Amino acid sequence: MNLFGKGLSQRHGEVTRSCANAVKRAGFSVVLALVLVFGAMFISCNNEPDDPGEGYVVSAMPEILKGTWKSDYDEIFIINNDTFTSKYGDFVTYTGTVAGHRSNNDGAGYITIKYTENSGFVDSVNKFYVIHYKDLSDSAVTLAGGSLSSDPDFEYGVGPGGKTTQAEAEAVMTVSAGYFEWYSFLSKVNN
Repeated sequence: MNLFGKGLSQRHGEVTRSCANAVKRAGFSVVLALVLVFGAMFISCNNEPDDPGEGYVVSAMPEILKGTWKSDYDEIFIINNDTFTSKYGDFVTYTGTVAGHRSNNDGAGYITIKYTENSGFVDSVNKFYVIHYKDLSDSAVTLAGGSLSSDPDFEYGVGPGGKTTQAEAEAVMTVSAGYFEWYSFLSKVNN
């Protein structure tokens, strides 16, 4: 670039283009760095062991999970091979037939039910629902029913409160997808 043999406006144009190119290169570098950082974060967030394909396998219901469980707030859950029932005191909140069970063989798992009754979502009968449990022992378990406020199927008074197929329920309703945030701490009442 020969700055002395050119007019002032021509020299100004070359300097402006040179600065603009430098800014574009710097901007591209910043954007590339952000894409790489957020991409790495996204990949690491999606590799949680609670994803159904990572560590959870179809299995029989553990014997120690079967029975009646109760919280300090009068929540009662009755679990056996065939049915899962949620009660608040004597009032049945929902019940369903057990459609599937997956476990990580380390005290955590998912129970899939097909609703036969649901007082909160009357349109949920014959829809599928997933319950997650963790910290299972002979005398205690931590349990949560799946729900996500951004999922229209769980919008109170609008959605059915469940999924149309078992496969959809099990694929979508996972810990890593945010469906299980409110757990109940339960003690075993009887087998």
